[in-house]
Amino acid sequence: MHIEAIFSNIANRILNEIETAEQSVYIAVAWFTNKLIFDKLLLKVKNGCKVYIIISNDKINENSQIDFELLEQFSGKVYKIGDGDTNLMHNKFCVIDHTTVITGSYNWSYKAESNHENIVINSNNTALAEQFIKEFHCIVERQFPNQTIEDFDFPLDKIIKRLEILKTLIILEDIDDLELITKKLFIYKFNEDINSIVSFIKG
Repeated sequence: MHIEAIFSNIANRILNEIETAEQSVYIAVAWFTNKLIFDKLLLKVKNGCKVYIIISNDKINENSQIDFELLEQFSGKVYKIGDGDTNLMHNKFCVIDHTTVITGSYNWSYKAESNHENIVINSNNTALAEQFIKEFHCIVERQFPNQTIEDFDFPLDKIIKRLEILKTLIILEDIDDLELITKKLFIYKFNEDINSIVSFIKG
């Protein structure tokens, strides 16, 4: 786990983190007008990464230069919450690949660039990421009770069991079964700990 507070060049740091995304990106920000960040997300969703966005349903987002419908053409999803005055969706967080959480005062807007803002990047923290994803689901379910989110599954209980099996197989020196379990874990290689384990075994 790695935690870092960022107070300058925030948009660039967000872009760098999004670049690492392989499976999923969850975003809940009140205002999203930064087209560079949106274009990066659009590229990710075109390459198969699942992208979900919650924003405030107000004039700031409506008058931005971003066409959010483009994202939905490639299986992304944008949820607009409230009316700008009541039921304001004022969260500011992003979860990447069920492991990295970005949160803080910074909205993903051009105006935020001239403000005194901050973000905290918490990397390789699956437990924290799951809490934010749960809140994302809760927001969507409250506003859109008939809609479901097709999530990339990160079955933590099954992963733990496979890691326990892996430990036993290493002790028994069962190479064939070891390779099978390693392959099953490899799809979760975006998690730093799992990637380290899989890389060590393959090496």
